[in-house]
Amino acid sequence: MTAGTEAGGAAPSRGYGWYVVGLVCALYVLSYLDRLILGLLVQPIQAEISVTDTQMSLLFGMAFAGVFAIAGLPLARIADTRNRKGLIVIGVVIWCVLTAASGFARDFPTLLACRIGVAAGEAALLPAALSIISDLFPRQRRSLPVSMVMTSGMVGASASFLIGAVIIDLIVGLMAAGHLATTLAPWRLTLIAVGLPGLLLGLLFAATVKEPPRTAAKPEEVSLKQSWRHMVDSGWAYFGMLGGIALLTLIPFSLSAWFPTFLIRQYGLTAQEAGYSFGGVFALCAVSGSLILPWIADRLAKRGRGDALPSMAVLALVLGAPFAFFAPLAADAQTAVLLVAPAVFFLAGAPTLATVAVHMIAPSRARAQMQSIYLMLANIIGLGMGPTITVFLSEWLFDGPSDIGLGLTAMAALAGPVALVVLFLARKDFARRFHESAQEGQA
Repeated sequence: MTAGTEAGGAAPSRGYGWYVVGLVCALYVLSYLDRLILGLLVQPIQAEISVTDTQMSLLFGMAFAGVFAIAGLPLARIADTRNRKGLIVIGVVIWCVLTAASGFARDFPTLLACRIGVAAGEAALLPAALSIISDLFPRQRRSLPVSMVMTSGMVGASASFLIGAVIIDLIVGLMAAGHLATTLAPWRLTLIAVGLPGLLLGLLFAATVKEPPRTAAKPEEVSLKQSWRHMVDSGWAYFGMLGGIALLTLIPFSLSAWFPTFLIRQYGLTAQEAGYSFGGVFALCAVSGSLILPWIADRLAKRGRGDALPSMAVLALVLGAPFAFFAPLAADAQTAVLLVAPAVFFLAGAPTLATVAVHMIAPSRARAQMQSIYLMLANIIGLGMGPTITVFLSEWLFDGPSDIGLGLTAMAALAGPVALVVLFLARKDFARRFHESAQEGQA
């Protein structure tokens, strides 16, 4: 039975499947843009409403990630059992409206409340969208569309700096020329400008995408307890691969949160200059890494290497972490940006391997739940803890805000070895589960 069919049903066209992938990619880009744009706006926000580094780290860290994780599992359960299209549309409306509302915040509690709402809305997107895509493509052709969706997140991560810099430049220019009559600061208008376009994409998704049939005729539902038992029975296949990647993401999430601010504080760059330089590197390296690393792993897996995905994650960590360590120690901004490029390529590209892994070895009706479990780990550990731990390291070991770069260096030194051990533990059990999945002939 082909993907996207039930008994007596017709398979959707390949073109329609890729159209849905394109829309999901666009939504995921915007979700990352709305999620990470604060990393470029730290200085003007702090100047206007007196938010500390620790509070800022909570806004784009644990306050977001904790809600994302808590909401993710029940929303993934809904995605595995109910209408996924409606879930996505509701989530898009919530996160876009509250991103724009952040531009009107007058204090930290209001910003915090908006970020919590953004997290809840965004938690609905990926598990439901990837579940839909898995029902539009057969198993042997899922790797590329899933990789493209995950890569689009890297596009959004990098676009948050590039687009933010463009918008700030545009707003400042219009205000200076007297063409923009408003009392709102540029950072506020930036948040409004990045939040509203998603509403149009959400309407397009609602109008043109149909809820696809599941990949099996009336398949047996898988409870969260059953999914957990499957993970436990698989040994380190899930815990090592997904947990190791989650630990790895401590480094790239810390870089995305604080590297632009490091460039501003250490080398005197403007927010626009930091956005253009780091955003350009992030765009090129994160996107290419998210495509190339899974592609190599996929080629190895087709040759019988069941441990290809965790092995590629190990290689990415070994090659990328040293550059993340040395980049903040550079003597000038240009060298720092050049050194961070390979770190971004390997470390920001590696999380795609975890998503591909889920859709290679997880049972059909549990994919969204498994994906949500990974997102919970990556967001609580990487996004939630990474930015805040970096601030604590800069304060405990160094001289605080002025040494945020040394905090990034310490993060690479601490997180890298721990993630490496966990990923090594995953290789044998992952290979076993990979071959079992192939023998089961999952749709």
